[in-house]
Amino acid sequence: MELSNLDTEFDMAVKSINDHKEPFPADTLLKLYAYYKKATNDYSRPG
Repeated sequence: MELSNLDTEFDMAVKSINDHKEPFPADTLLKLYAYYKKATNDYSRPG
């Protein structure tokens, strides 16, 4: 899968979660947040 396709799929998944009407259980929200942070952080070393 190309990076642009992966970015598009990720954005669609985030939108789907954000558009969800019913509340998620707290443990599910924590997992989703952890996955989101892992996917969106840049872990490259400075310098």
